[in-house]
Amino acid sequence: MHRYFELGGWTVPQPAHPVHRGKVRGWRHGQYFDGPYVAAYGKAGGKATTEEIQQAKRIDWSADHFNLREALPPAYTHWIAVAFRAHTEQEVAA
Repeated sequence: MHRYFELGGWTVPQPAHPVHRGKVRGWRHGQYFDGPYVAAYGKAGGKATTEEIQQAKRIDWSADHFNLREALPPAYTHWIAVAFRAHTEQEVAA
């Protein structure tokens, strides 16, 4: 899941992005592709099911397809929180 975050004047290094090893399942330009990845938007054309989004994002507290599509995975918020804590500790120490 690619996302950009506005962090209010401080930055955080972007985590490494794993190389995709296959196609994203679903229809693209009139052709259906099968692959190990799913697209977490929309509902038709081979898009991810609720269960697949829950698994991919490691979210078990919602079963609402739309909200799951919009939700930030806990790993993202953890990454930013750790970086923010380090940032604020540096500011306090300065």
